[in-house]
Amino acid sequence: MTGRDPKWSIDLLLDGGDSVDYTVPEYAREVRDRLAVANEVARQNLESAAQTAADWYDRTTKPTEFAVGDKVRLFCPRHFQGWSPKLQSNYAQTGVVQAKLNDSTYLVKTQRGTKAFHTDKLKLIWPCCPSS
Repeated sequence: MTGRDPKWSIDLLLDGGDSVDYTVPEYAREVRDRLAVANEVARQNLESAAQTAADWYDRTTKPTEFAVGDKVRLFCPRHFQGWSPKLQSNYAQTGVVQAKLNDSTYLVKTQRGTKAFHTDKLKLIWPCCPSS
């Protein structure tokens, strides 16, 4: 087209021999088998990536426990336009822990009602003055 010769012949790079003619059912079975192998390889790689991400998350988190009756602050990262994010509080509401649902979820009663929260969204309120 452009008047240039290729630098090499594609026939030298690809094996042109052993051309197999498949029937339609044989070809479909061959494609299905190759897709099954590709799916298995992708599944193994995704499992490895998920395990790596889980290990990284577990390394950086600190497990927290709350008792029933503890006062907590609830994480609410709402930002208002025109306000400096540095001066805004990310913990807008307070509540009281009502029950532990599982290792990472607690039932918290707030002014707006009772709702389940993940431990990552809760912060314990320490008393300002220890009682004597």
